[in-house]
Amino acid sequence: MFVDHSKYQVYMNNMRQLLSDNFSIADIVVFNRCEKNKVDKKTLRRSIKALNPKIDMMFEFFRYRENSKEKWLTFSGITLVCCVSMLGNEPIWSGLFQLGIFLVIPLIQYCYNGESGSKKLFHKWFFYVFYPLHLLVLGILRWVVFA
Repeated sequence: MFVDHSKYQVYMNNMRQLLSDNFSIADIVVFNRCEKNKVDKKTLRRSIKALNPKIDMMFEFFRYRENSKEKWLTFSGITLVCCVSMLGNEPIWSGLFQLGIFLVIPLIQYCYNGESGSKKLFHKWFFYVFYPLHLLVLGILRWVVFA
């Protein structure tokens, strides 16, 4: 489970029950976007461990923002820990399926230039329509083929 630390208090104030339910069943929680002097790890650890004593916790700091190699190594390490922790509780194919997230690294590293995409109205609405429409078509195909 990943939690944006910069918004954690807002989440707890507005969605306490939902977040507490997720903490109680999670094996690991990764707090990302942590700032060095703004994280009270002891208090945070105590409050989360009260909900789930077996949970493992990790804190991701903004250390490697400028160093690309270290940033991706850290991402890979955290992702690998999460995937391995899933292997014990889920079917093997589910944990292996999660390893597909490593395909994100070359895509973002070599294909994304850091700039915002097109602001044309057609591009925006094309994807708003295309995404649910293609899911509908795939659902109908599944229903026709496997029914």
